Amino acid sequence: MKAGTSGLRRSGSIKANAKKPARTVAAQSAEMAHKEALVALGCAVCWRLYGEHDPGPVELHHLRAGGWGKGDYMTLTPLCPEHHRGNTGVHGLGTKGFAKHYGFDQHDLLAWALERIGCKE
Repeated sequence: MKAGTSGLRRSGSIKANAKKPARTVAAQSAEMAHKEALVALGCAVCWRLYGEHDPGPVELHHLRAGGWGKGDYMTLTPLCPEHHRGNTGVHGLGTKGFAKHYGFDQHDLLAWALERIGCKE
């Protein structure tokens, strides 16, 4: 064995530094417009609980679909900091605990948000 090597072989099946294809300016613009529309809604949970309210600051939550991976920007839902990562939020309670606590889940909130901004799932 050569000095400085661990004796482990590097697999040739994994591409190092694989790059995603470049996105077009139109795609980037559409994503930004979508995110801005979501932010303008305010928190989806607050709307569901309290009806119309003055929207405060929001964080865009990625729907977790099957494992730990995040979806694309079409799976974002606007949540206030408390309902996103606070003790009573989706990250604080966990996805199952969140649904049990509120009686609706993040899929319901995503459908609500997409409908409000005029998108179809």
